[in-house]
Amino acid sequence: MWPALADSGGNSTQPPPAQHPPGGSVAPATAALLGLDSSLECRRFEVAGVGIELRQDLRGSNALRPLDDDRVWAGDDRAAPPILTAEDLSRVGLVVWQAGFVLADLLLRRPPFGSWHGAQVLDLGCGTGLVGILLALAGAEVTLSDQPHMAPLAEHNVRANLTPGLHRAWVVPYTWGQGDAAAALLPPAAAAAQPPSRQQQAAAAAALAAGWGAAEGPMPGVAPAATEAAPAGCSPAASQQGAEAAAEAHQPPPGPCFDVITAADVVYQPECYAELAATLRALAAPHTLVFLSFKRRGLKEDTLLELLEGRGFAVAEVPQQQLGEEYREAGCYRVVRACRID
Repeated sequence: MWPALADSGGNSTQPPPAQHPPGGSVAPATAALLGLDSSLECRRFEVAGVGIELRQDLRGSNALRPLDDDRVWAGDDRAAPPILTAEDLSRVGLVVWQAGFVLADLLLRRPPFGSWHGAQVLDLGCGTGLVGILLALAGAEVTLSDQPHMAPLAEHNVRANLTPGLHRAWVVPYTWGQGDAAAALLPPAAAAAQPPSRQQQAAAAAALAAGWGAAEGPMPGVAPAATEAAPAGCSPAASQQGAEAAAEAHQPPPGPCFDVITAADVVYQPECYAELAATLRALAAPHTLVFLSFKRRGLKEDTLLELLEGRGFAVAEVPQQQLGEEYREAGCYRVVRACRID
């Protein structure tokens, strides 16, 4: 059973023209995706009493019908697990999937820390942004992440549903297993807090050597560079302080520290399970709770759970009776909770 739609007749509403902040620039790829394309629709959903309006790509839904073949999870030998083409995989995140509603409904009704206000959340494989946007509306500070070609749609939906200054959410493109996940998924404010460049350090050192800053202090935002000998007019103690400040300035910014990581309906490519497990390990702090929501499709889902246990996670399934009644469906959908224990 799907959440309530704005159109009681079940037909999709016509998408309105894309709205962007005044004066804001739109990347060409984003403009192409968010144009009045006949494959995009705009629908309003309600989850746990919270309304949200999302634009999605219907081609994803039409191409991936095999993923919703209930004969697979029911153990029907006549139904083989779905095999997705490259084109299917490129669209899978551009449409809302039921497991997102299952997870969002659970988390809105049962906040793991009692409230979402101020909680740091990562919505991994966010797709259209359903789960992350709903948690941001509930008060969480949310990083939404998906592959680069999917991020523009999530960004549009974030802008359409959240109010700057009132809600805190941002979209960061990232592909599992590529580079340093912790560095790639830094929130914008933390990513901007990079150490001063060498040119800035050199300018600060020249100013200090010329006698600047003896009364005024170092240049704003720039730590004095370390030197082997104290510049003229500068005491050895002051030089040592400058060296310590410079060393501190070269320290990398802290990585993200998420309270909750969500991932809804990302379990459909067994060859990617190892990368997903490694990414979760890299991003989860000792206190982080990880919630995975997926539909049973005969795609070796338990293999992912075993990989997580092998990487030091305790994994437990959320009891079916805690899910919304309309989502239980005799165990078709599963929500798994994991946390580090090492």
